[in-house]
Amino acid sequence: MSVIGPLLRKSSVHALIIVLLGLLAYSNTLKAPFVFDDYGTIIDNPIVQRFLNFTAAPEAMPDTTDFMRRYVGNISFALNYKLHGTDETGYHLFNISVHLINALLVYWIVLLTFKTPYFPAAAPAEEYSGFPELTALFSALLFVAHPLQTQAVTYIAQRFSSLATLFYLTSLACYIVSRCADTMSRKYVFYGASLVSAVLAMKTKEIALTLPVVALLYEFMFFEGDRKKRLLYLLPLLLTMLVIPLSFMQGGSSLPGLITQLGQRTAETDTISRHDYLITQFRVIVTYLRLLFFPLDQNLDYDYPVCSSFFAPPVFLSFALLLALFALGVYALHLSGPQGRPDRHELRLAAFGIFYFFMTLSVESSIIPIRDVIFEHRVYLPSAGFMIAVIAGIMSTVRQMKKRGVSTGTYVVPLLALLVLVLAAAAYARNAVWQDRISLWSDVVHKSPKKARPHNNLGQAYAKQGLYEKAVEEYQTAVRLDPGYVQARSNLGFVLNNMGRLDEAISEYMAALRINPADAGVRAKLLFVLTKKTRARGRNVP
Repeated sequence: MSVIGPLLRKSSVHALIIVLLGLLAYSNTLKAPFVFDDYGTIIDNPIVQRFLNFTAAPEAMPDTTDFMRRYVGNISFALNYKLHGTDETGYHLFNISVHLINALLVYWIVLLTFKTPYFPAAAPAEEYSGFPELTALFSALLFVAHPLQTQAVTYIAQRFSSLATLFYLTSLACYIVSRCADTMSRKYVFYGASLVSAVLAMKTKEIALTLPVVALLYEFMFFEGDRKKRLLYLLPLLLTMLVIPLSFMQGGSSLPGLITQLGQRTAETDTISRHDYLITQFRVIVTYLRLLFFPLDQNLDYDYPVCSSFFAPPVFLSFALLLALFALGVYALHLSGPQGRPDRHELRLAAFGIFYFFMTLSVESSIIPIRDVIFEHRVYLPSAGFMIAVIAGIMSTVRQMKKRGVSTGTYVVPLLALLVLVLAAAAYARNAVWQDRISLWSDVVHKSPKKARPHNNLGQAYAKQGLYEKAVEEYQTAVRLDPGYVQARSNLGFVLNNMGRLDEAISEYMAALRINPADAGVRAKLLFVLTKKTRARGRNVP
């Protein structure tokens, strides 16, 4: 591989390229509307709306227990609401900024890794020049451009994932700087920053629970020294794992219920056992990998089957594939050789990326049942490891080929650049689907036609535009697919009422109450329609 030009080797130029590519990929999202969980998280959340209103009476504030568990993410929404109200632009600018910072952190972590004691202090210039910079650059470019990231960035409420990733990667980067520091002041300043970032990550989303374990893995893969001293140095970071369970216990949770709540389990997950959820995740993780390699048919709301038998061919084959991928990481670690040997040391970075991928997925893809078995934003944090592993593996292969006299770098770099541009274009196209609620939910209904929730949400999108006939059609489809879907029946009743079809509206509200007699909202709507019908009859009496 030829030596990179002086200008293109500057980190500032690389950072500019990363930021510009990310801005282009998300330039069409600033007016994407609030959808799905955005309402419960922001628009219909009185705590977010009142939290920074310091003149509000304390008794007017609802219970803030759940708000405090994810305090950092929620306070960012409260700040957005204070500044922008319900104007989506400010929220999207924040999310895009977080995504760009995360890509720069991926770049920084890769560069820092090449400065750890594991890598040779000096390597043959003609063989090694430019490899750290290219590995860092393309890892970050893949991360910022990949269309699978769109759900964590464009879907406003999923800031929890992207913001937790920001603090997660910041903590890891600061830990590496601390370990490589040549002065005590620098060592402890960055170690303190790592601890603070770890706590912030864990107060943003529960996926941060694995951070200290990833730091432990990194320590023993790239650093050296007395094992006991290294573990003692890591101890404060390891203790930050207590932040999440303590946050739940402050809300009144008992230890037996803690694991369940960490998974955000709701009544809807009572039908999914831990066993079924786990074996379903084998297939789900393979789906994530397929989307990382081939980001086709992305979907906001997958109609994903729950599996119950480990020996079902799709489950067993998925498990075998994941086991093979993990074994590949072990093999790459073996090939990477001992510290300081200028052989195939990039493979150690690839191995770390693979292990990081599995570790960071473990909170949401293990034995803790979550209402929805698959969501694309869950792979946002793990994808950083995937990008690093792929690029490190490619660069290691290129360097080995060059040692054998075969120069492939001339072709690899342009091909990677082309790939990044194609992915950025795909992300831009995917973001176009989010431009309005009707286009988004029409896309979901097309891809999940037999799932009731997308039809209900498309019906709501039509109703907001006054397209009542289309809304009724979607609500009726949702009810046909799931006769016990109370919200769809209530929404159908509401639209029928607006259309003046009062008897049909009453029928839907009555059906909803037969399913859930305790639903006060439906009772209030039914009473309103009955009163309206009575008054209409009174006006028609001679």
